Formats: sequence, structure tokens, C-alpha cells
Amino acid sequence: VSNNQVHDIRYQGIYVTNRSATNDVQITQNTVYNTTYNWGIYVDNSGNSPRLEMVNNTVYGCRDGGLYFYNSYSSGTVTPLIEGNTLRDNNGIGLSVYNYRGAPPQIRHNTVYSNGGNGIQFEQSDSSPFQAAISLNDVHNNGGHGLYLSTSQFATVVHNSIYNNTQNGIYLTNA
Repeated sequence: VSNNQVHDIRYQGIYVTNRSATNDVQITQNTVYNTTYNWGIYVDNSGNSPRLEMVNNTVYGCRDGGLYFYNSYSSGTVTPLIEGNTLRDNNGIGLSVYNYRGAPPQIRHNTVYSNGGNGIQFEQSDSSPFQAAISLNDVHNNGGHGLYLSTSQFATVVHNSIYNNTQNGIYLTNA
């Protein structure tokens, strides 16, 4: 899914459900705005794609948030990538990741600002033994925490610029 303008949609702007072990999933260079309900971009990964990327998208004006990624694949052979996205002015969370099983995505070089909730929210279940990697993001002026991180595993959070959020800059729980 590439180079689209998606706007004034009632539900998800872009909704991808991946259950395949053979298909690449790339969501790149899209502009999504003004969703009445739900997320600008919503990705449910239950497959084991050779490539899974959400790169260089711009999302704003969406009710639940900018980008939501749910990862439930168990092998962990693919490391998803969330990079270079601009997630701004959404009513809810800018970027939300729930990693149930499998390798968590690399979250890097995103600009996340002026969202009503947390800037970046990363949650990982105890059944995933993998380490979160969150780096080089610019997160500011959000209505919640700049970065909300809930995991009982190791996490690498480095070289982010997090400032002027309503709550904590980095909030780590379940550690």
C-alpha cells in the first residue's frame, strides 16, 4: 500500500490484516487524515512475512490515534520496521504497538507530536522474549506520556528527543 491519500473515512484509513507467510507487507508514503472512528493506519500481523514495514507515512486528525500495530506471530523470524512516520494531531495515541508474540518492531526516526494521548505507546506480553528497540524518535507536545513502555523484557530506548509532553517523558512499567 503506497503513495495514497486516504481521508474523511468513517473507520480505519488503512487496515491491513496479514496472515500470510509469503507476502511482503509494506505500507509506505501514504497520507491519512480525518478518520471519524478508530485509527489512521491499523496493522494486525498474524503471519510471518519476509518483510513487514510501515515507513514514511503521515497520519493526522484521527480519532483513536495515528498508527496501531498488533503483532501476534510466534516465531520471531521477522523484525517489523516502523520508521520515518509523522503522527500528529490525533485525538488518541500517536503510535501504539502491542507485541503479543514475535519480534517487536524497530521503532525509529518517527516524529510524533500534538496527539491527545501518549506519543508512543509500546506494550509487550510476557509471552514474548524479545527486546524492544526504540530510537531516534522526536516525541513532543502530546497529551499523555511522551513514551509509555510496558514490558517485562529488556528494552533499548536510546537517542530519542522527548520533551514538553503533559505527563512523563518516559514512563516504564511492568519492568
